[in-house]
This record gives sequence, C-alpha cells and structure tokens, in this order.
Amino acid sequence: MCEQATALDPFREVAWRVWMRAANALGDDDGVLTAFQGCETALAQIDATPSPSTRKLLKQLQR
Repeated sequence: MCEQATALDPFREVAWRVWMRAANALGDDDGVLTAFQGCETALAQIDATPSPSTRKLLKQLQR
C-alpha cells in the first residue's frame, strides 16, 4: 500500500514516513533506508529535500 500511495503522490512526505515506519515495524532496516531514498529522489524532482521531521525519523529508526 505504501508503494501505491507514494506512486500516486510522490511529493507527499507523510506517505514516505508511513512507509519508513512500516518497514521498521517489520524489522526491515533496508526498507527504511529505501523509503527515505525514494522520498529524496521524488522531492529532488521539484528541487526540494526531505523535511527535518523526515530526516529525524530516519535517524530514530536507524538506531
């Protein structure tokens, strides 16, 4: 579902954060990073970067 949500609206950061949290809940550390990188890639298309809250979430989940 996360893949579908981000495919429909790749600039909606909340969907990427949900994906990161879901991957973490499943113990998928690579999935957390993959979701963050997907967010970075999508936002780069509009010359933007992930918000501080998304970056903070990545750090929290990588511990």
